[in-house]
Amino acid sequence: MSSSYRTSGTDNKDIIELQTYPSKHNTLHGDTRGKQPHLTVISTEDNDTGAGIGKFGLQPSYAKELGLDDIPHINPITEQIRRVDITIQITEIPRQDIMTKDNVNIAIESVLYWHIVDPYEAEFGVANVHFALVERARTSLRDVCGSHSLQDLIENRDAISSEIREIIDPISHRWGVKVEATLIKDITFSQQLQESLSSAATAKRLGESRVIASKAEVEAAKLMRDAADILATPAAMQLRQLETLTSMSRNAQGPKTIFIPLPSSGEQVTATIHAP
Repeated sequence: MSSSYRTSGTDNKDIIELQTYPSKHNTLHGDTRGKQPHLTVISTEDNDTGAGIGKFGLQPSYAKELGLDDIPHINPITEQIRRVDITIQITEIPRQDIMTKDNVNIAIESVLYWHIVDPYEAEFGVANVHFALVERARTSLRDVCGSHSLQDLIENRDAISSEIREIIDPISHRWGVKVEATLIKDITFSQQLQESLSSAATAKRLGESRVIASKAEVEAAKLMRDAADILATPAAMQLRQLETLTSMSRNAQGPKTIFIPLPSSGEQVTATIHAP
């Protein structure tokens, strides 16, 4: 028989727990053989690291996040510490080809922000939490993007990213993981699709410019018609003639002769304009 002591510090006193282990030998299928597992003993942990203590490499009876002032003592024969990083991790999701709702083939690159909130579940609840998250993110990305049109994916990237995160987060929570964000980095099209979209955008801008020019012509015609209605009166025509004579006198270079018809008799009056 061998004994092991585990000491944990408290505010008032130290509590010493005595555990008794039957033997270093295990009986497997009637055969008695010694078992010496490979152990790693870590005396201190950082604040951004969690750990679980397991016996003979098997699932531990507990897991806790360790602080600088809360360091457990372990039995180096039967127990070992598994270090778990609980800081935010940034994982790139591999590029994948997706067909959108409007039957357009695109390639999407995205990135996943996540961190471990439960070291116990992350270490013993899933075989490989990193691989599981990436595969789940890829599947969710394909499903969500396939249910939206290309225009929607381009214009509403933030909404698409939030929709993907809402799908991944409940499942990852069972793995002891919190998904902070799933962001779409880049959307790539084929060269033919790029030319088609460019031509469509050019045609749209050209059509909009023609509509604007047509509206301007209509407004100009309305203004000309209003001006003609105003100038149709005799008094307005006389004012217009006087404005014309004044303009000519200002811009005249040397003497000029102008023939002005009289409205009443139709006779012509000769006027000589001299430049000032």
